[in-house]
Amino acid sequence: MTFADLAQLATISYLNHLRGLQAEPASVLGAAIEALKSTLEAALAKRDALELSETTFSVADLVPLTLDQRTSLLNEYALGLGRPDRSVLVIGTEHAYELGRDEDLVNYCLESCAQPLVILTNGRTDIVERLTAGAVALPADRPFHVYPNDHYREGGTHTWARLAQVVGTGVEHWPGARPGLGDLCYQIELSAFPSQRNAGGRLPSLERLKFLERAMPVFARSGSVLLFHGKALDSEWEGARTRLIGSFLGRAPGHADWVDESERNRPLRHVTIGTRRVIVTRALANAGVTREFLERLAMLVRLGES
Repeated sequence: MTFADLAQLATISYLNHLRGLQAEPASVLGAAIEALKSTLEAALAKRDALELSETTFSVADLVPLTLDQRTSLLNEYALGLGRPDRSVLVIGTEHAYELGRDEDLVNYCLESCAQPLVILTNGRTDIVERLTAGAVALPADRPFHVYPNDHYREGGTHTWARLAQVVGTGVEHWPGARPGLGDLCYQIELSAFPSQRNAGGRLPSLERLKFLERAMPVFARSGSVLLFHGKALDSEWEGARTRLIGSFLGRAPGHADWVDESERNRPLRHVTIGTRRVIVTRALANAGVTREFLERLAMLVRLGES
């Protein structure tokens, strides 16, 4: 399976979910579902040749919905950010935004509901601008799904800034950087349900895990390093990680295969099988993450890539 095949599978799976939702056609939810379905169906048929006028869904369709209605549109088959053929695959716990906040609906639109459209059209900036009612307007050579921080402009203590130190030289995080973080790694979330607070996250659903298990061999074709960050000491999340690790490596590692370099409140362990390495550590935005810790993590990534 190629990444293009995976993107098609993700879109079809999400469309099947939307077709199964029950809502009155004249209701705000019914209108949102219909606009989203018709837009994704057209994108599936035309890809980046999609007419701009065929993008009938936008963030405006999400605004009048209740929290439960917004949640019903959650995309369990959402892919990630960056270039999928990179040697480093990064898996976090969940996206950091809230479904109940109107100011976060652009995130939800681009990273969940309408994300298949963004990927199928190769991040066409005119389509992203229409989806977000003009809130995201980027140059044609800086598509959102590869360079999201050109829009978000997050600061130096954000997860992405610290991740840039791990996979690059530490400056690729800034808006407009060349190469950008998305040129150096591909990021995808373990759970499809977003949460701004670490404690508010939800475990990935069975459907999400099944999809990610199918996705791992696609990323493993070019990827040599899989980095998990977040919930490293949580036994409930460990079960989900274990399934994906086995899918990425080609077999489940035994206990003796792991090397544990954890110190105090800084969990860090890794396993290498053949030409692939998996690293598990804490959330990178945590205050306890030091420069020395990031340097050690960067060395483990570089060694795994070589």
